[in-house]
Amino acid sequence: MKLVIYLLIPVIVISSALLSYNSLFSTKMNSQPELKKINTLLGESKISVISDEEMSITASMPRISITKEEAPIIPKIVPDIFKASEKPNTPFLISLETKKPVIFLGIDDGLVKNPEALEFFKKHKWPVTLFLNQMYFKENPGYFKTILDSGANLGNHTNTHLNLLKLSYEQQKREICDAQNVYKDSFGITPKFFRPPYGNYNDNTLKAAKSCGITAVIGWKARVDEGKVWYQVGDKLNAGEIILMHFRPQIMDDLKAFEAEINRQKLTVEDLNEWVK
Repeated sequence: MKLVIYLLIPVIVISSALLSYNSLFSTKMNSQPELKKINTLLGESKISVISDEEMSITASMPRISITKEEAPIIPKIVPDIFKASEKPNTPFLISLETKKPVIFLGIDDGLVKNPEALEFFKKHKWPVTLFLNQMYFKENPGYFKTILDSGANLGNHTNTHLNLLKLSYEQQKREICDAQNVYKDSFGITPKFFRPPYGNYNDNTLKAAKSCGITAVIGWKARVDEGKVWYQVGDKLNAGEIILMHFRPQIMDDLKAFEAEINRQKLTVEDLNEWVK
């Protein structure tokens, strides 16, 4: 009898172990789909066994939204404001007094409407001033409207692009004031700056401009043409200078030359409207 009992003990132990193993294996298999669902919600690709306690802690954790690191915000340059409206006469400006690394660009006429240049302005969003003449922009005002919507400003460049030195005060006034009305009708903008054709002006020009609501008459200190920067003085652009460019066939060469120059000198194109009040 004792011999039989001794022989049965190993059998019982082995059977009990097998039953425990099957029970454990069955539990894991039955719980796997639920664990997969939980891990999928947690964004895990690897399936793992999570205890009831861990599942409870995970469910109570707040969801965290992870976003890409934002680009650093470059502080805006505070303008050194030139108070033109406080001057007794309309000022003629070719540069502004400042030590801040800024530059101002005015682009004249509007003869050539280069689609590549349009894309350039849309991408760069430079606050340039467009000194347009109606005999050029009236053919396609939408082209220049797009540039204005990209951050540019509008300036007066007379009604018919005449040499003002050959005109009387009344004739100059008519050229400037009539143009103001045309800009208002075409773009919904009344310019505050005036650039005389060819840069030619006299006292009558300044008086006429003032009577037409112009804040300042604008010249230039350097110009960009034929893919090169031409300096009146020295061999580089200086902070605060106003630059001349035209809508000519080589405008893309001019824009690229100007961009390379201001990048080399670490200058930023600024909005003349913000610096002259």
